[in-house]
Amino acid sequence: MDGLWSWIALSLAVGAFYTAEQARRENKRLKERLDRLERKRDEEPPS
Repeated sequence: MDGLWSWIALSLAVGAFYTAEQARRENKRLKERLDRLERKRDEEPPS
């Protein structure tokens, strides 16, 4: 039974790490997109 609980705990830890890594990548991608949009906005002449 201990092996089962160990496997469950390991699965949860791996899942949490994977989810955190995906969130970090998505945040980085969104930040880069926001930076590009802000640069584009700053380069446009005021209307």
